[in-house]
Amino acid sequence: MIKQKDKAMEQNQINTIFKEALNQTISNYAEKARLDVTHMLLHICGQIRPYMVVTEAGSEALSEEIFSNEIRRDFIFNLTFNFLSRIYFIDDKLITKIISGFTHSLALTERVNSSSSGYEALDKLPEELSNRIPTHEEIYNLLCSNKWLIIVLLINLYISVEDFQLEEKTS
Repeated sequence: MIKQKDKAMEQNQINTIFKEALNQTISNYAEKARLDVTHMLLHICGQIRPYMVVTEAGSEALSEEIFSNEIRRDFIFNLTFNFLSRIYFIDDKLITKIISGFTHSLALTERVNSSSSGYEALDKLPEELSNRIPTHEEIYNLLCSNKWLIIVLLINLYISVEDFQLEEKTS
């Protein structure tokens, strides 16, 4: 019971730190740039599917969408720095826990790309879909190599369209 309570407290701490980093990063932008950032955040909240972010096609499309726009690219880089620095200063193992948590939740099948794994008969996803979904190891490596994707997943996890629109209306 204590371990679950500690995990819940840790998860709340990550949520709080992320929202603080997000708010500070947004506040550093002028009104016009803030509007573009707001549109990107609302798009991530409402239209980006986490399970697609970790596929090759999904991460490439998102990369093009974010990095072809200087304001969005700058925002994602600044938010990545702002959040990861705060997390690391508190507990340098938290980022590994975040990556592991996302990896576990996004590995929709335990398939390991090996016919001898024994899981094939249990995999109920259609084969054409199952073949496109990355393995646990592929997701972990992708997130370790592209920390900006962690930020996109955190936006999707912790930020809701309604909350953000309410903030936008009161500004």
